[in-house]
Amino acid sequence: MDRFLSCPGRPFGVVAVFCILLAGNLGATEPLTTLGHPRDDQPEGFSLSVAAHLAGGTGRTPFWVQSRQWGLYTDSALQASQSLEGIYRHQFGEHGELTALLDLDLFTDDDGLEPRLRFGYAALQWRELILKAGVFPELLGITPHPDLSSGSMAVSGNARPLPKVQISTDGFVSVPGTQEALQVKLGLNHGWYTGERYQGRELLHEKWAYARLGLPQEFGFYAGLIHHGTWGGDATSVDLDSYLRILRASGGGSDDLATFQKGNFGNNRGIWDIGVQAPFEDFRVDLYHHNFFEQNRDYKFRNGRDGLWGVALRLDRPGWWPTTFVVEHVRTSYQSGSYHTFRELYRDNEEHFKGDGIDDVTDDPGAIDVHRGRSSYYSHGIYRNGWSHQDRIIGNPFIMGTGSGEDFRIASNRVRAGHYGLGGAIDRHVQYHLLFSYVEHLSTEVSGSPRYAPRTIVPEGETWVQTHSYLGLTMARAFGKDSLTVSAGLGLDVGDVYDDALGMSLSLRWFFR
Repeated sequence: MDRFLSCPGRPFGVVAVFCILLAGNLGATEPLTTLGHPRDDQPEGFSLSVAAHLAGGTGRTPFWVQSRQWGLYTDSALQASQSLEGIYRHQFGEHGELTALLDLDLFTDDDGLEPRLRFGYAALQWRELILKAGVFPELLGITPHPDLSSGSMAVSGNARPLPKVQISTDGFVSVPGTQEALQVKLGLNHGWYTGERYQGRELLHEKWAYARLGLPQEFGFYAGLIHHGTWGGDATSVDLDSYLRILRASGGGSDDLATFQKGNFGNNRGIWDIGVQAPFEDFRVDLYHHNFFEQNRDYKFRNGRDGLWGVALRLDRPGWWPTTFVVEHVRTSYQSGSYHTFRELYRDNEEHFKGDGIDDVTDDPGAIDVHRGRSSYYSHGIYRNGWSHQDRIIGNPFIMGTGSGEDFRIASNRVRAGHYGLGGAIDRHVQYHLLFSYVEHLSTEVSGSPRYAPRTIVPEGETWVQTHSYLGLTMARAFGKDSLTVSAGLGLDVGDVYDDALGMSLSLRWFFR
């Protein structure tokens, strides 16, 4: 897992970032949107590909080299992977298609060799409906250009996928009788957490519902709700009644350990996903917002400006100049209230306390809201691994974790970040992109019992600053070979939270037809 080092800010950090930008070194791992999916030109029948990946850095692998690659990499100083991927596609009738994919790899880093199932699933599609089962990559929460984004607040592609069974629409589908002016997107997942977990045998429930107004490829507005619920393990019963409770995100029974927290059954979180799509003759603008909530009481927009705010610009012009620009602001510092330590709470409300503890508040229920600022995003007192899988954060990777296995904890979930991405193409087979992130990490000590709180790495009252930069290149049909794709990456981390690191990645994939 990530190692944290407190050190003073260094002026050479900004200079180093600009040196990287001016050097023109290009690099990237495989594009996020292509991993674990058939290519657009995938032929019917069986096809095979082999891949080799290498990554590392000075002391550790940099943040944007290892992040949002579906758990392919760790932070080890040197790591490698060799994979074999088979895909089968078969169309039947006019409206049906069967797809099966299996991706196995052999991974090595500081901990030795590990065989892994990266992806393995089967999908059956009939018209606009898809039934899918297995381990498959899936982004939840709309970001118009995923490879340039910092990552969805829901599911960003940062962690290895969970085994799931899913039924969903094929993206947005038009509602009959609306002349395509109204589209909906719906989905339902049942999943199983794997690896060592604090509760063990934990289950995942996910669902989403979107509506979009506007003709396809024209101006439109969309709004959706995504809900994630962790349940099962030793904390809740597992039966039909429990499933219906997590489906409704309702309260639990008195025998369910996880219901002590605000009366909810299990551990619930999600986002309101809102956006505007505005295409013009020579460019397109997307505005989007992920309003994050933790537990039922927060879904009524109690978290202020917290969440992800983004704007994306896509230019329709030839040449090698950048054509896509993304600017995002990620904020998780408010957490539904103004008080994040007991000291802050006591300072402003001393007259309402009889003693020295949070439990000594007066009996007047209107005197003070002791729950303010305690949403503790991605964390939970009973499901203590929080919104993570196999030691990696499932949502936006700016929120950090530390430890491993059942001891994995959220380590910093109060951040303010500016993220910038741009991309373009040198020709129709060569694409490049650049990422730069400036992240402020605030103290995460939450008032009240420590069982609600993540581990704190930033001392109270301090703010630690971290920068992450990255340049990337992806070449399809590399070196004149139709079946070869080459990607390379160069990343730099400078700041107070992670060890400073400069590193790179290299990926090659060969397709057999």
